[in-house]
Amino acid sequence: ADYDNATSYNDHVIHLMTQLYTNQSTVLVYLSDHGEEVYDYRLRSGRDDFKLGPDLHQSLRYQYNVPFFIWCSDKYIATHPDIIREIQQATGRPMMIDNTCHVLFHLAGLFTPYYKANRDVLSATYRCPSRLVNDDVIYDDVMMEH
Repeated sequence: ADYDNATSYNDHVIHLMTQLYTNQSTVLVYLSDHGEEVYDYRLRSGRDDFKLGPDLHQSLRYQYNVPFFIWCSDKYIATHPDIIREIQQATGRPMMIDNTCHVLFHLAGLFTPYYKANRDVLSATYRCPSRLVNDDVIYDDVMMEH
């Protein structure tokens, strides 16, 4: 119940934020820092990087798939059609939260030597690197097996 309540409250806060900025040119990026396994497929609550469980696919799914979305106000959509198109084209691409700064540089129009287009999920040159868990589990290989 605590986890459900926290999730519900989080949803409420995001809704309030979108309402607060709905009449301004706004882009909001939301992501979670990690997932939680809360009785999703076994009697277990929490997150344990080193004991992913006998069903590795399920463990990875519930502990490492995290929400990531970009919300744009109508005013932003009207004034940034190129970025909106890039967001739409990026939908469904695999990503890792390590690359979030490159997306933020892109959205903010910041020009810095730290920006790498191949790590920006909105870029046409984006390539998702190998996603490793615990330094030895290749996430995509496990997930593609199912």
